[in-house]
Amino acid sequence: MMYKRALMNYTDINDIKRVIVNTHMLKKEEVVDFLDKQTAKIVMICLNELLKSSRSNLEIVVACAVNLGDKEPITNIAKLFEQYGEF
Repeated sequence: MMYKRALMNYTDINDIKRVIVNTHMLKKEEVVDFLDKQTAKIVMICLNELLKSSRSNLEIVVACAVNLGDKEPITNIAKLFEQYGEF
């Protein structure tokens, strides 16, 4: 609950990155909903952090990437996955 509230209130990208990697305390839907309301730049930064922190976040990253398709070119999203060896 505290992590969700922190995400709702933080605006600084460093604060967001610090909180969003705590997926063990956040529901998948909470992360997806939060990122769906952000700019493409912030989403890409957060997806990068999620993949960097743990491969178990792949399911969340894929769900967010599907929603991101309208905001960001698909080639940029594909490069992110390729960077971590996820095809």
